[in-house]
Amino acid sequence: MMRALKQTLLLAIAFTFASGVSFAQQRTVTGHVSDKSGGDALIGVSVAKLGSPSGTITDVEGNFSLTVENTDTLEFRFVGYIPLKVTVAGNKHIQVALEQTDVSLSEVVVVGSRSADRSLSDTPVPVDVIPMAKILEQFPQPDLNSILTYIAPSFQSNRQTIADGTDHIDPASLRNLGPDQVLVLVNGKRRHNTALLNLNGTFGRGSVGTDLNTIPVSAIERIEVLRDGASAQYGSDAIAGVINIVLKQQTEGLNGQVTGGIHKEGDGELVQFTSNYGVALGESGFLNLSVDLSKRGHTNRMKEFTGKIFEDDNGNDITDEELERRGLERSDFNMRVGNSESLNAGIFLNGGYQLSEKNELYAFGGLNYRNGISTAFYRLPYQSRTDTDIYPNGFLPEIVSYIQDQSLTVGLRSELGAWDLDIYNTYGRNSFDFGVENTSNRSLGKASPTSFEAGGYAFSQNITGLGLTRKYDLLSGLNVAAGAEFRVDRYQIIAGEEASWKNYSEEGESHPGGSQGFTGFTPESETDQTRSNVAFYGDAELDITDSWLVAGAARFEEYSDFGNTVTWKLASRYKFGDFATLRGAYNTGFRAPSLHQVHFSSVSTVRIDGEFYEVGTFRNNSAAARALGIPELKEETSRNISLGLTLNPASNIQLSADVYRVDIDDRIILTGTFGSDPAINSILESVGADRAQFFTNAIDTRTQGVDLVVSSQWNVGSGILDATLSGNWNNTEVVGDVKTSELLQGKEDVYFGRRERGRIEDANPKSKYNLTLTYGLKRWSFLVRNVRFGEVKAYHSSDPDQDQGFSAKIVTDASVTYRLTEGLRLTVGANNLFDIYPDRNREDRQSSGRFIYPRSVTQFGSNGAFFFGRLSFNIKNS
Repeated sequence: MMRALKQTLLLAIAFTFASGVSFAQQRTVTGHVSDKSGGDALIGVSVAKLGSPSGTITDVEGNFSLTVENTDTLEFRFVGYIPLKVTVAGNKHIQVALEQTDVSLSEVVVVGSRSADRSLSDTPVPVDVIPMAKILEQFPQPDLNSILTYIAPSFQSNRQTIADGTDHIDPASLRNLGPDQVLVLVNGKRRHNTALLNLNGTFGRGSVGTDLNTIPVSAIERIEVLRDGASAQYGSDAIAGVINIVLKQQTEGLNGQVTGGIHKEGDGELVQFTSNYGVALGESGFLNLSVDLSKRGHTNRMKEFTGKIFEDDNGNDITDEELERRGLERSDFNMRVGNSESLNAGIFLNGGYQLSEKNELYAFGGLNYRNGISTAFYRLPYQSRTDTDIYPNGFLPEIVSYIQDQSLTVGLRSELGAWDLDIYNTYGRNSFDFGVENTSNRSLGKASPTSFEAGGYAFSQNITGLGLTRKYDLLSGLNVAAGAEFRVDRYQIIAGEEASWKNYSEEGESHPGGSQGFTGFTPESETDQTRSNVAFYGDAELDITDSWLVAGAARFEEYSDFGNTVTWKLASRYKFGDFATLRGAYNTGFRAPSLHQVHFSSVSTVRIDGEFYEVGTFRNNSAAARALGIPELKEETSRNISLGLTLNPASNIQLSADVYRVDIDDRIILTGTFGSDPAINSILESVGADRAQFFTNAIDTRTQGVDLVVSSQWNVGSGILDATLSGNWNNTEVVGDVKTSELLQGKEDVYFGRRERGRIEDANPKSKYNLTLTYGLKRWSFLVRNVRFGEVKAYHSSDPDQDQGFSAKIVTDASVTYRLTEGLRLTVGANNLFDIYPDRNREDRQSSGRFIYPRSVTQFGSNGAFFFGRLSFNIKNS
């Protein structure tokens, strides 16, 4: 008892002494905060003690007082000004002058202009600038495609399911145009496309996109989204716009994040590590290195299969009694309807070195590897495709992807007289190899292996370019740019092992051959094709006055395989002081048919109206295409007009609205499947195909829409509230008649069917709104974001009365971040906090319980709520 009393007394004395010492060190400091440029007092400036909940704001005369200690550091924050930190030390009164800034308007952008000092407020076309710092720390989305989907209303991307290779590379679009109609740049240089050609029934069917997820998010400083046609400036693919990824150049040390998360249903678990390290190279250079590692588990939203599983010799359904006899449940025959499983590893570097006063060497590039596992349709025991000697209860084929991506750009910036010179070479390669596991070749019977190497694709691109820019003092300023590029593309299809594609059926048998789930590429499908492209461009921007800018560009390109094309662009911007800006542009554009579309051929298993068929995709120069009169592919051409207005009603509020129309002629589509035409029956039989399809310039489309962005900052209490409201409304429709060949007139419903029309017109939301609120208060940061995904519609193959619309939904994200130390932050939060799902499919569309939610059209996926935790770290170089 006495010992406990002594301990209590000693603790009380120690506490009293410590309190006295602390009190003796505390004192009151006063201060005044003003505008650095004008000297005016600033009212409502947040004054916070770092590492403490204490703080205050300045009064109507810009003054403040606060109880502090000599070791305290005060942070001053005010909307429209650069934050400033001041150590108290022995100061009794602190004079602070804050410098104005407006990052959203004054930041120099790379995309959309070749003027070296063109800021966001000066551009004659709309450009969104998305800084990544807060996103990496606070936002739930782990990869670039999903980040952009939830930030930029004009951008849309969703993971697909039961779609072969498209399960592993997400198709993405801008303004609901095709994945191959948006151009991706990295540091202003063209990024290569993927090797994958999207063939199954998803949005973007028949197109080739760029895999944004091969670029580590930790490597990115900001993303610039040019929402306007730009073929005249950057070449093919830039019909819908341009996404430019600007890499980090920081040299301050190591930063990164460790993230873990899981869906509410207990699947789709995510473990992700991202890091970025920067270091100075002497006094004249830098090296920035990023590494991203992630492992994502699969999701499954199938409930229970309700269809036939077993039958007797007479075809009668005996499922219930056979399940009981074998001790099985219906759920044992479920498919995997959801996200694929994925393991991803990427590394990226960005570096530069000043060789001399006029010469700078730069380089950037990276490596990415992805291994994914998705599944096909369950092969049920009663189906003829199932060899019950190997799989008595049927089997679920697994499609395994092995995706590799490499890129490297090396360049030299120099001066050539009065001109700035940029000489560079950019190389990129993407390969996609398929494996098929837990499967069989039915024609081999029980001798069949259960795993196969099914072959794959490879695509590479090399660009050698030269660019010149010069600034003249004519009028208020003339910037002239000119350049040339030489590009070589190469596309390959690699055959799979023999058993993955061959039919070994003997005479009198009719079993299908090849690996089930994904049939391997045959030697006849193998190809190794190249083409070259020469381009010359020129553009000029003239500031007629400080307020009025006019700009123009022209580009000539010649392709070795389909000819040449010329595109041009005119744009103008007029500033009404600092309050408003009016801008507008008109341009022509083009997209060359990809080598994939020109040279792809394959025979694969496709499920059509509940039945499985061997569908052949034939080249346009094939005998089948000639028999049907299908012409050689040519380029898509476009006309794009836009008009926009930006307003700055207050120093902390910016608003922009842009209307646009994009007309595309000779748009390339993948036809429906022809299966009963006498002209091609013998050809189909010779290649083991039941049906055939082709790429062709079949339609013209018109896209019209409006983009709106309102951003603001407010002092709320002792913190700062950032609010952004943005939206996109658009409508794409097919105009005019379907351009069939003469021999196929009357078969327009196959040439360009209703489902394909639906994928172009209604598969993506016609509207998307985003309200994002972030609030910073001392050690705390809060995020709440609501994204409204508009309605989509799934088309029936022939009957409009059987179409189904899926209503708009609001998805809420939320997170809370706490600064543990100056270099350590903890974030917890959720994507889809309230567990929102799309409308359910009608009963007749659920395919015996397989597809509860829509598959051919997507708004935001069907995985429900996802909860995550993230630890962010920052270690400065010593």
